[in-house]
Amino acid sequence: MENAGRWILSVGAAPHHGHAYTLLTLTDAVSRLTLAWKVCESSAALSAVEVLEEAASSYGCPAQIDVEGVLGVQVDALEQWAGRSGVEIKVVGPE
Repeated sequence: MENAGRWILSVGAAPHHGHAYTLLTLTDAVSRLTLAWKVCESSAALSAVEVLEEAASSYGCPAQIDVEGVLGVQVDALEQWAGRSGVEIKVVGPE
């Protein structure tokens, strides 16, 4: 089955009581349905890949994922996952 559709992975900083957290939100670009979200304290890149794997197992893989507001996420980890999954990664926010 060929990948179709587009997701948006938004990555943002979420400081709380002196701790730095990263908020990951995965949204379907057409329906605007939130497919997944996660607050992570450690490696945002690995957490992003976990979020993508979980969503892909439930919804199938999209053709493209737009990454917004990278803020420390290592794009290499996302691109490796995308290569294995047949998904194009497009960074649309500041790196």
